[in-house]
Formats: sequence, C-alpha cells, structure tokens
Amino acid sequence: MALVETSRVREVLAAQIGIIREFAGKLDASGDLRVLEAEIAELDAALGELKRELKAIPHRQE
Repeated sequence: MALVETSRVREVLAAQIGIIREFAGKLDASGDLRVLEAEIAELDAALGELKRELKAIPHRQE
C-alpha cells in the first residue's frame, strides 16, 4: 500500500475509533436504562462500521 493510501486508511480508522470513544464515554450505568440501551446500540453500530472498514483493507488476516 502506498504511503498516501496508508495515511488515508489510518485517518479513516482514527475517525471511527474517535466516534467509538465518544459513545463509550457517554455510557453511564446509573442513568435511565432506555438511554443506556440506545447508547449501546450506537456503540454497537460504530463497532460494526469499524469492523467493516478493517475487513475492506487488504492486510494479512490470520
């Protein structure tokens, strides 16, 4: 992979990881369970997107 491609891939992954960190930071077990459930659903969706992005990157998978 060329340096530009590698840089862009890292940028995309970093952005998705930032979204996941933001959602994870909102998690609060002492709050309303419906809100917690919604936040976990958002986190799950963001993790799913990160997994899809990782699978799309040509790299060694063992």
